[in-house]
Amino acid sequence: MSDVHNEPEADAPAVRKAIIAVAIAFVVFAIGVTAFVSLLRHDQRVLAGATVPAEMLDRAEIGIVNQRLFDVDARTPLRLEAERRRLGEWGWADKKSGLIREPIDVAIQQIIDEAKQ
Repeated sequence: MSDVHNEPEADAPAVRKAIIAVAIAFVVFAIGVTAFVSLLRHDQRVLAGATVPAEMLDRAEIGIVNQRLFDVDARTPLRLEAERRRLGEWGWADKKSGLIREPIDVAIQQIIDEAKQ
């Protein structure tokens, strides 16, 4: 009689280790998905009860978020015009310290005159 050895028994520990590794990975993945879904549902419940104060609804910006469409928003030309007016006027930059703001044209001319000397 011939003595036949079965090799599958030698591979059994490696297969067992692979199955255990896959099972552990699946459990970790399942825990992660469960935690994510739980956090998502919690955030949805919190946001569902959240309301925006009425005085904030008509504001163009809430925080740093622009609430209007860009093509409808007319604030940029108004802001630019206000900045141009401010650059052309005399005024106080800091009244307490006595710092005066002068028109930009005057300031540029002073720098040019000082550079010529």
